[in-house]
Amino acid sequence: MGLLIALTGIIPNYLQGNPIWPTEFSFPLLNVLVIAPVFEEFLMRGAILGTFVCSLGMPRTVLNL
Repeated sequence: MGLLIALTGIIPNYLQGNPIWPTEFSFPLLNVLVIAPVFEEFLMRGAILGTFVCSLGMPRTVLNL
């Protein structure tokens, strides 16, 4: 999903001849490269893996969830 969202910014820049990647460091760049992937990892770990473990009948403490 994130890749599709990223392509909506990369493809138009490429077609217009603009730089694809930012040339300066900014908070939005930090968010895209660091904060969002870490948040998504913890979100998926809690939502998907937690539900999967409970469906197997194992206690959530098995994987420290």
